Amino acid sequence: MIKNADTNETLKGLDDLEIYFMELPKRESVENTRLQKWMALLSSNTWEEMKRNAEGDDIMRQVYEQAKEIAMNESQRIEVLNRKLYLIGENSIKQYEREQGKIEMAKELLKYGIDVEIIARSANQSIDEIEKLKKMIN
Repeated sequence: MIKNADTNETLKGLDDLEIYFMELPKRESVENTRLQKWMALLSSNTWEEMKRNAEGDDIMRQVYEQAKEIAMNESQRIEVLNRKLYLIGENSIKQYEREQGKIEMAKELLKYGIDVEIIARSANQSIDEIEKLKKMIN
């Protein structure tokens, strides 16, 4: 029977749940094999140790990050999610502003009669986009 630790409520709908236990023996000598690295990561005693064991390997770093997220309480998880969403929003705004800056630059260059192909390359836009822009400002 599995219960929610906070509410002591028995969790339902777990008919397909399977739990596996893996005993990791103590390591006498640390070899540089991938298996040894995974064993070191999974048998870490602290978050700092786990982070050190995950260094230099993207997949192990992702496992470390996921484990930290799973270990958080609900309010910490929401805080991390909100931070990720904020950063996504910030990046979107910056990308939009860069794009708007390119469009404004292209408009200025069109006013001075600069060749459409040169503007397209400079603004990293297609020639068709610059032609449309040219029609809009004329």
